Amino acid sequence: MNFKGICFVLGYEELVDVAFGRASKKIPSEKVKFVSKTIRKHLNKVTRSWPNLDELPLFYNELINITIDTEELNNALTALKKSEMVINKLEKTYEKKLRKRIGKDASYQIRKVYYGRVKATLKRIRRELEFLAESRKRLIEFPEIEDEFTIVIVGLPNVGKSSILQAMTSASPRVEPYPFTTQSMLLGYFEAKHLRYQVIDTPGLLDRPLKERNPIERQAILSLRYLANIVIYIFDPTETCGFTKKEQLNVFQELVKNFNIKVIPLVNKIDLHGEQAGTEFLNSINLDGFKCSAIGKTGIDELREEIMNCRSTYEE
Repeated sequence: MNFKGICFVLGYEELVDVAFGRASKKIPSEKVKFVSKTIRKHLNKVTRSWPNLDELPLFYNELINITIDTEELNNALTALKKSEMVINKLEKTYEKKLRKRIGKDASYQIRKVYYGRVKATLKRIRRELEFLAESRKRLIEFPEIEDEFTIVIVGLPNVGKSSILQAMTSASPRVEPYPFTTQSMLLGYFEAKHLRYQVIDTPGLLDRPLKERNPIERQAILSLRYLANIVIYIFDPTETCGFTKKEQLNVFQELVKNFNIKVIPLVNKIDLHGEQAGTEFLNSINLDGFKCSAIGKTGIDELREEIMNCRSTYEE
């Protein structure tokens, strides 16, 4: 799903400047019709460009619901449609007045009143225009998910999810040495044996119940629920991420408990603590997993091989 087709939304001042600025270059007899046509065309283009939420796949429908107020969205679109009709009615009313045999000064006064009423109509939807502009800005940042075999990377903030994505795929996510860098999902892809794999890096999860997670964390939950064929759960035993091993294990256990998905444990940052320490950590929590480092891509080939094997089993 690509939301980049949603029309750019002009604010109240911008729309007034565009419509009246261009109309000023027209001959007097064309000004009323031109102002009306310019504004109605933009309002119509905005409302028609928004997708019908009820027709979207469940993943995107829920993603929108946790990102913006959908009730306010519907109200804003309805307000724009009503304003479009009001401006169309004003055009017909004032065009009729201008068709009467009146002098130049009277025509000017009629247009002036018309302009005032159009501006008042647009001013009443100023807040709706601002809301739609901000909502569009959020939605066009959504990733365009492909219908491919999908690996979802999860873990607490700053455990190295984006770095592992970068090591596994051709993606170039922003990687910073502090928590909560990833505020939305990041995508990457790799190909092996003529098959394509989609890898999704999700916002960090915190050690708390699913129902208490914030909208950013819930993006990760949606990815697990609707997109994941395989999950890579990243542990950082160094605790340089800012979270204890116990907190990381709690989130892992909750994930396994709540989602019927193949989960691959991965110990990251072995360049800092060594492969043996990674093995000891996995043994201490009774898990089999992989030990990797995004730096130098240590263990990444073995991880991809495991994913390929899992896919073969999954598709049998």
